[in-house]
Amino acid sequence: MKSNCALLTIVMALLAVFVHLTNFDRVGTVKQGEATVKQIPLHISDWSGTDHPLDEQVFDILETKAILHRSYTNSQGRKIFLSLVYYEETKVDFHAPEGCLGGRGIITTKSPATVTVVSSTTTTAPLTVNQLVQKNERDTTLVYYFYKTGNFIGRNYIWLRLNLIFNKFKNTRKSGSLIRVSTLLTESDDGGQSRIELEQFINDLYPYLVAYI
Repeated sequence: MKSNCALLTIVMALLAVFVHLTNFDRVGTVKQGEATVKQIPLHISDWSGTDHPLDEQVFDILETKAILHRSYTNSQGRKIFLSLVYYEETKVDFHAPEGCLGGRGIITTKSPATVTVVSSTTTTAPLTVNQLVQKNERDTTLVYYFYKTGNFIGRNYIWLRLNLIFNKFKNTRKSGSLIRVSTLLTESDDGGQSRIELEQFINDLYPYLVAYI
């Protein structure tokens, strides 16, 4: 009996530590991080950006005001949309794009994809992302999205959660982000050109994500 009580006490203590390490300050983080995301420039390489307003309800649902909702257009007139949700002190649960849009009559197909990121040293590194093809009655959208916290950047939500916990233990920067880029597919495009453009945009954006996010 005593051993069972001791075991229960240990389990409860471990749960208390886990909750402490994975929680976040809701009051403090809602107003933080806006200056951080604004460091992502409106002009990136050949891309010129335009910010789009969001309904106040969106900020309430996502529990942060540090959100970029921005379209970028290049010199050829091609448009890519960037949505970046940032938490200065990260909560563990994120709203996945496919879950948020599933109830709007959108048919979504999800699969992994790999983006080759070319660094300033001309070496290459693979970035794994989640690829969504979203169809409604009017058009089809190609979406890439991934997560970032500390040195981790990629598609795997489990690894995101683990890195958030590790960052709490290490007392390092506890910020976390969801980055989503998308573009419309044209009737003449089977997705090949759009994938090239999304990959190029992510390459252009990547140094700013590493530096600021």
